[in-house]
Amino acid sequence: MRNTEALERVTSQYAMIEEGARALVEQRNNARKYNADFIPLLIERLKAYSEECEHENKPMTMAGFILASGVPQSTFYEMSNGDYDHVIEEYKIIHGIEPTATEYIDEDGVIIPLVPFSEVIQKNARLPLQNQLESNCYTQQRGVNPAGSIFGLKSVFGFTEDSQPARVTNNLVIADGEQARRALEMLTR
Repeated sequence: MRNTEALERVTSQYAMIEEGARALVEQRNNARKYNADFIPLLIERLKAYSEECEHENKPMTMAGFILASGVPQSTFYEMSNGDYDHVIEEYKIIHGIEPTATEYIDEDGVIIPLVPFSEVIQKNARLPLQNQLESNCYTQQRGVNPAGSIFGLKSVFGFTEDSQPARVTNNLVIADGEQARRALEMLTR
């Protein structure tokens, strides 16, 4: 009898632990979910950071965009890589929106752009930052170090340098007799 009671107690405790674990996983998943309703806020936050940097004449950074977005860094990169793009299609299905629709007006009158998260981040964070870094490579402004911008382009955007010099050949390709005659004239001058 004792073994049966102990077994029941352990089984009951195991069930409670399993139920608690499921609840935690569900809570974590719900906390991580960003839907299309978040897109206008994300766009607003990213643009506000970009405008603040421009207004205060300070450089934009990827960390600044991530902080401005209000989402965890890992989630920001997941969004940037397209891991959340399916959310838009799900949103369209749930709300009965045409598959080709590019925006939706919700019941509060808020216009929701129906664009993938990766596109929002590309257009409002990555491209402005890349533009700034590339521009810094070509300007001679005081206090701007092109080496830092080059490092940023390499580390953030994967730019590379060609370590191989361009190959130069001395081959002359002649298509017809007229070109041959002109080439000979040029060589004999």
